[in-house]
Amino acid sequence: MQSKSVSPQTGRLKIGKKEEDARKEKLVSSLPSATINISTLSFRSKCFLKLFRLLLGVNITFSATIMLTSVLYAIYFNGCVSLLFGPLLSFGTKLFFITAVTKTMLLSLFGLFASTCNIQKYLTLYLKMAIFLLAMTTLFAIWFILHRKYDIDLSEFKSKSICTKEETECWGFIQKTFHCCGWEGTDYWKEVPLSCCNKSLKGYKENCTSKFIPKSFAYNKGCFDKINKYIMILVWCVSILCTLILIIVIITLILVNYIIRER
Repeated sequence: MQSKSVSPQTGRLKIGKKEEDARKEKLVSSLPSATINISTLSFRSKCFLKLFRLLLGVNITFSATIMLTSVLYAIYFNGCVSLLFGPLLSFGTKLFFITAVTKTMLLSLFGLFASTCNIQKYLTLYLKMAIFLLAMTTLFAIWFILHRKYDIDLSEFKSKSICTKEETECWGFIQKTFHCCGWEGTDYWKEVPLSCCNKSLKGYKENCTSKFIPKSFAYNKGCFDKINKYIMILVWCVSILCTLILIIVIITLILVNYIIRER
């Protein structure tokens, strides 16, 4: 049998092709990968990735809690309270909390998506967005502290006489709901309305039967101080949650930066 001879030119072409393939493979391996291979991560990075997802879930829960608080505020404080007592929370205060919470929830959802897909460019984008969020929230917080004030003079509402059916119904709703009477007490009324009746007192059934009741069977505390106290409690709770959310965002920044660097 005759052996096939390979020409020197063909041999050089094959060697050149192999060298070219090797160079391409080396070039591709040197480029940053589009995805993060979890199996190649160290044990510490895997733990950091799980912690990253957990913290994002906590942030989403906190954000949802603040949104629920906003709904409660809208139900109990935004309608009748604003009508009778004015804007106890300024527009800037409401805007600050709503904006910060909305941005954080969207950022956390995007972070969960990025960590689930293990796509490096998405995690890098999360890193940049989180830094931008922290910077904007800090500037917004400074503006909020410097401009925190009432929108209008509340004394106008205190001296305002009740003249509409809606205002009368609102006073009845507020006094029954918050167990209070008048702006600062029963002296606000010439005749104390039935909605001020304190049902925790003995003999209220006999004395709280007509449209107006004796002052001795009415709530002692005024509605303004009581409502303002509830609102301040809500503001402090929301402020604490927002602080925790920002702390968690900072921790996630550290975690995702470590994961990206080790990939």
